[in-house]
Amino acid sequence: GCCYKKNDTLLIRELLPDSPEAASALCAHLNCKTAVVNADDESVNTILNGHTCKVVSYAINNNADLKAENIEFIKENGKLGMKFKTAGAVNYDFTVYTPGMFSVYNSLVTIYICNLLGIENNAIKEGLLKVKVRGRVELVPCSPDFSVIIDYAHNEVSTKSVMNTLAEYKPNRMIC
Repeated sequence: GCCYKKNDTLLIRELLPDSPEAASALCAHLNCKTAVVNADDESVNTILNGHTCKVVSYAINNNADLKAENIEFIKENGKLGMKFKTAGAVNYDFTVYTPGMFSVYNSLVTIYICNLLGIENNAIKEGLLKVKVRGRVELVPCSPDFSVIIDYAHNEVSTKSVMNTLAEYKPNRMIC
């Protein structure tokens, strides 16, 4: 989740992933105008403890103000990505060329914050289409017969997560 305060955003859950209590204290201290939280995060109630701001939520699985639906793993134009529809606060179709469910969550919080800032849905859609993180599940074109993907996964958990994400695309074979 994050706290949205005037014209800047702070991604508290990403900054303090192992300490929802610290995230809660920071959110309460900032006296945020609006808190945008991930309703699928098991720590959401702890993070919101002591909040004094308006709370809006996004999710894939749980009830929320903004939900992702009809999620598809896509491979097109030499890119891996995600396609989904949003329902609730924003009703629109989105595509992002970064693979995995985490990309849908990252997109949802981006969509919601942009919506709160008054940015048009089509501008959000165009922006998400341009997102590229070098070294993060990056497809390297080298042969029509196989794909090479670079990822900066730096430990066993990260590597397993990347492999599980890539398996969703149903490759014939994966070599790590």
